[in-house]
Amino acid sequence: VRLEPLSLALYEGTFNGTTVVDVRGAQPKFDVRAKLAGVQSGPLLQDYMGDDKVHGRSDAQLAITTGGETVGALKKALNGTVALSFRDGAIKNFNLAEQLRVAEARLKKQEYQSQGTRPTDFSSLTVSGQFKNGVLHTDDLDMRSPLLRVSGKGKVNVAAENLDYRAIVTVTDEKTGQGGD
Repeated sequence: VRLEPLSLALYEGTFNGTTVVDVRGAQPKFDVRAKLAGVQSGPLLQDYMGDDKVHGRSDAQLAITTGGETVGALKKALNGTVALSFRDGAIKNFNLAEQLRVAEARLKKQEYQSQGTRPTDFSSLTVSGQFKNGVLHTDDLDMRSPLLRVSGKGKVNVAAENLDYRAIVTVTDEKTGQGGD
């Protein structure tokens, strides 16, 4: 079965893709190619997962193959590539800048007046990787925000549902924001 072209207007953006399902052999095989462009991630995540932890305009490209008769088999057989990017976004219910200010105040033995729950804003968040036998390998996580730079690399084992990932957070000069040292 070949579904192509699949095109949708989706959350202020577009989705285009093709899907091939081949059930002629002993195990079903799947080939999925998809591209999201300019999609508002918050409302999409809220509708799909019931929680909108990440907001922003998102782009994604996916080219994967897999096969098997169970979800576990499909996870173990994942191969292909993925690339994600978010622009002008925020991570809800986690304010990393606030946590840094609290830590700085404690180190200086000063009182800190909380600014309340705010998201961690970012101008861009990108990551890409390659699936090989159910394990996503990535070495280019890059997040840019007014106070922070985050880079990272590691592995996400989709089949085993675990990860081995290292993120490096660099604090920038608060006064100059994204242009700072």
